[in-house]
Amino acid sequence: MESAVVGTDDLHIFKTLSAETEALGYEAVWKPNGLDLIEEIGHRCPGVVFIDASMPVIGAYACCRELRRDPTLPPILPIFLLTDDETSPHILLRFGFSGTFPKRHGFRDLREFFAHNVWK
Repeated sequence: MESAVVGTDDLHIFKTLSAETEALGYEAVWKPNGLDLIEEIGHRCPGVVFIDASMPVIGAYACCRELRRDPTLPPILPIFLLTDDETSPHILLRFGFSGTFPKRHGFRDLREFFAHNVWK
């Protein structure tokens, strides 16, 4: 089963994304801090990674940069910043994010997102 790794310390965000991703046929894996997220992705290559902008221990930007430096991960692995704030495309590119995904969203938004952005 394809997986979606969700890095956030906000249990509500994880529960929402988990229910939605599982309804789409993906296993949702929760990691509450950046260190655990990097370690998990080193053991499995998910279909998509979501990293909360306010990630504890190792921040979202440092997490993404570290994942992009890992030669065992495919460079096309989709890594998205979870945020409701507008973020500069230059900053996203600089740290290696594939884009952003809103924390507040509807199931239809995620279904459409998966159809266009999830690596298989």
